[in-house]
Amino acid sequence: MAPGLNLNIDNWDEEDYGFSIGEIITGLSSGAQGTIVAITNKSGDMKNRNATLELEDVSGTFITAETVDGDMSGRARVTGSGVETTGNLQDDALAAPLLVNREDFYISDRIYVGNLYGNMYRVTDIGKHMTPQVSKLFSFNATDPNQDHPIRAKADYAYSETDGEVWIYFGTGRYEIQADKKDNTQQYFFGLKDDAQLQEYTLDSINVELEARFATTQINGNDITVRYVQGSNGGAESWKMKLYEGTFPNGPAAAGSERVLSQPLVVAGIVFFTTFIPDENVCAGTGESWLIAVDYNTGQGATVPVFDLNSDGAFDASDKVLVNGEYVVPIGIKVGRGRGSQPVLHKNTMFVTITGDGSDDGGGGGEEFFADDVNIPGKKIRIETWRQAH
Repeated sequence: MAPGLNLNIDNWDEEDYGFSIGEIITGLSSGAQGTIVAITNKSGDMKNRNATLELEDVSGTFITAETVDGDMSGRARVTGSGVETTGNLQDDALAAPLLVNREDFYISDRIYVGNLYGNMYRVTDIGKHMTPQVSKLFSFNATDPNQDHPIRAKADYAYSETDGEVWIYFGTGRYEIQADKKDNTQQYFFGLKDDAQLQEYTLDSINVELEARFATTQINGNDITVRYVQGSNGGAESWKMKLYEGTFPNGPAAAGSERVLSQPLVVAGIVFFTTFIPDENVCAGTGESWLIAVDYNTGQGATVPVFDLNSDGAFDASDKVLVNGEYVVPIGIKVGRGRGSQPVLHKNTMFVTITGDGSDDGGGGGEEFFADDVNIPGKKIRIETWRQAH
């Protein structure tokens, strides 16, 4: 998706402000051209209308205050200063799209898809005799696909307690080239509300900030490390969770920051997702994966523990961990070495596949090496972790 041009509209068409999706506009002074792919941010009245035209295939440089003509019917004047004219986002790539049935009437009515620039796009008005409209649910406002916070994994969603509102869940980070292993950029996992208002979030506009920290506890005579949430979200507002970037206490030695490489899974009010932390062996694709489970409304630990840490068949206070003098519900357990897949639930078993430890003897396919019980409201399941064949 290319940058938009702020246009002061001189045509009073109620439906599309005088312009149409797919229309090519031309600057009468500069000769610059671009193709309209979305019309957003409509405002004003019959005497002073404003909108943003999102463009692709931009050539040339539009000039502030010049008049632009459409090849169909639109005419407008470019307003503001510093008009962006960089054209298409260079070297971009999209994550897999998520189709959402927001109204719960068995027909998908929105699409969400992330990209390398850290934008989470939404597509609305998808259906027969409708013109799709593209806007952003979230943006890091990045200018380079190789910096900041790429979104590479498909999102997932859940219904809110408010009609017509959905939660969209996704994480950031990638692990595709050698430089990614040593990238220490702070990465995030998000739970964002979306409704008919089509709001656009930025990192600074999300007030609730959580952290996925580490705690060491003793279970059945053995020391284990689990994850817990620092921060609160009593109002169940949209939230962002900071992942490990090397500074949280009790965290592992790492070459790069923790990142999300696979799609989350939302089940019965719990959001499950796997994360990957590259280790210090920069010559191999090694590291460790964690399975995180948080409340879908708050991003915090569930009311009842999700993981049966002591394997006694009960999910109770004995599965909590002591942090700063208070017992808290752990939100994450280490599932093994290598990059973890999306959690998959089949009957009473949740599966997570990992790539192994990256060495020649990284393990054969189908070798179970970790098992634990997981509490999902209404059912008790078993989590199995499997190594991928090398």
